[in-house]
Amino acid sequence: MSLRAAMYPRVSTDIQRDNYSIPSQIKEIVRYAEDRGYVLVGDRFVDPITGKDCAKNYNAIPAFVDDYTSTELSRPGLDAAFIYARTIGFDILLVHAIDRLARDPYFRQTIEREFTALGVRVEYVLGNYDESPEGEVRKDLDATFAKWENAKRVERSNRGKKRKAEMGKFVTGRAPYGYRADPNAEGGLAVYEPEAEIVRLIFRLYVEERYSLHQIVRQLERLNVKTYLEFDRWSHGTVAKLLRNSVYIGFFYYNVSTRKGKKQIKREKSEWIKIYCSPIVPEEVFNAATEIRKCNKENLRKKPKRFYLLSGMLFCSVCEKPYVAQTVVFTKPYRRFHKGYRHRMSQGHCQNKWLSTNKIEPIVWDKVVQILLHPDSLRKGYEKMIEEKKEKNSHQIKHLETLNTGIEKINGKRTRLQAVYLDPDIGMTKEEFLHEKRALDEQLESLHEDIERIENELSQVPTEEDLADLEKMAFKVRELLGSKMDIEDQDKRQIMEMLNLKVLISPDKK
Repeated sequence: MSLRAAMYPRVSTDIQRDNYSIPSQIKEIVRYAEDRGYVLVGDRFVDPITGKDCAKNYNAIPAFVDDYTSTELSRPGLDAAFIYARTIGFDILLVHAIDRLARDPYFRQTIEREFTALGVRVEYVLGNYDESPEGEVRKDLDATFAKWENAKRVERSNRGKKRKAEMGKFVTGRAPYGYRADPNAEGGLAVYEPEAEIVRLIFRLYVEERYSLHQIVRQLERLNVKTYLEFDRWSHGTVAKLLRNSVYIGFFYYNVSTRKGKKQIKREKSEWIKIYCSPIVPEEVFNAATEIRKCNKENLRKKPKRFYLLSGMLFCSVCEKPYVAQTVVFTKPYRRFHKGYRHRMSQGHCQNKWLSTNKIEPIVWDKVVQILLHPDSLRKGYEKMIEEKKEKNSHQIKHLETLNTGIEKINGKRTRLQAVYLDPDIGMTKEEFLHEKRALDEQLESLHEDIERIENELSQVPTEEDLADLEKMAFKVRELLGSKMDIEDQDKRQIMEMLNLKVLISPDKK
């Protein structure tokens, strides 16, 4: 009597699916089944030549294939085999070698027990295991050695990648958008100019034109710009990630995180490996994008559904927290809407205040018009801002020196702590050492973040060129005001954003 058999070939990743592993496994499993008179069954099919999934046809082979790691019990192909065994049924599960089912002995035993409960016996083409205690022991030994060999292979691979990174080369994976992997280029990445132009466009739209991520996505799609994988549609997440990636100003990091189970855990910053490459955008543009993103995160609330001219620009002069744009709906004697900006103690603000859009927005716009209509006033105000910035920078430089001194002290403490931990006469426990070290590391990380923030601020000193650009913009607005006094609210908003407008509201609403 012939038995029904299903086959389970596996590789670890979808990249390996492109090599000859799956076809070779299928070929040997088919020969094994034919020798024993097994009939192959299943509701999933692959091409025996390419190993790729395909529809059922004359040449297709039924097979439950996975391009998935063996460290997971739940895998798409294996789950499909379980479902087929429960609903349709078969007698034998054919696997090429024991490490194709699982390298971990516990995982292997668990999967085999689940199939046994469904009346299915697992057979391996390689290994010739008999159904006896000795056969089970051999399975465990082979699985254990497979697990050990895989761990050694991963360790060798990681060591080689780390060495390559230490030599200043791009290690592995897909090159960032705007680059192509090139071992002869700086950092192992060569600028790919067609995509680099798109990167510059995205930064220009975000920093100079003050486009939102949504507007940038729409603009890229209007221009028929393809993504890295030649897709027509961009996502907000892709653009946001691009704007955060330091590779575009000439450096990136390797060895940033490590996997523990299913989680990615960040390593200590001292373990990160910095790699330099050719930049695509100027550092000041990248820093400006970082500041805009930081401002949006800290000061802007959830973007309102309705348009507000001063959304994200109104701040309390006391607590410096932003006013929240809000619309109040009245239903009696008829339904009407009242738009305004609210300060709420329930949200951590210093007081409860309400500002009507009808009152505050005309006042602010009138002030902006007065500035733009008087070039001398604009220049004086800008020069005053430069002087204030320079004065602030002098304090920042002193603070920077204090922070660097603090880093030196903490590094000294870490060195002394390490010496205490290694001294057997003191008897410090590992738990005490890790607790103390973690506290010092947190202080060190906080100091480095403060230094990075201050250095970014110091690099953003306004220049005469910035003033010239502002005066050109003011001239265009004056021309517009002279010919058409009624400017659209959206245009007003854009002008205010270009001025980096910030409105401080005092407790008496002045």
